Amino acid sequence: MDRAASRLATQGSAGAASGDEPPRFEVAAPVTGAPLAFVVYGDTRFSRREKVVNAPARRALVSRIARENPAAILIGGDLVYEGTDPDDYATYESETLEWAKQKIPVFPALGNHEFTGCTRGEAAPCLENWWKAFGALALRPYRWYSVSLGPTLLALILDSDSPLRPGSEQREWL
Repeated sequence: MDRAASRLATQGSAGAASGDEPPRFEVAAPVTGAPLAFVVYGDTRFSRREKVVNAPARRALVSRIARENPAAILIGGDLVYEGTDPDDYATYESETLEWAKQKIPVFPALGNHEFTGCTRGEAAPCLENWWKAFGALALRPYRWYSVSLGPTLLALILDSDSPLRPGSEQREWL
């Protein structure tokens, strides 16, 4: 079982509403009656390219989030610096090991950096890296989905690179 699967198995369940709908994940509220704590974080740009990212600040934020031990982490896009580079996803994996050890589920959105390095209309290599990095979420072939956080919060995880115009696939899903 990969690290994302172990987090989901502990924190919530995953599954699509039907065979042709993007999945809806569920993160249970704390059984102790404590407040539901979650983190929304974006523009992390995991990469070893020290001249284009602020890795020390990112590592400090990752560490602080781990100390908070939230029920879930929602990444608002730009998880990696360059979507075509599997090493950027490997950097994410290595720098967030503490999240995995704590079984904190991570729900990423697609931002423009997930598509950096891919040409317009040829997003397949970038999507493949994203889907592989989060294989336990079983997102393929979807680029957007939802997450229920406890009984009252619903997060819509959208693809900022896909249209939201009336009639578009992503808009119709909403």
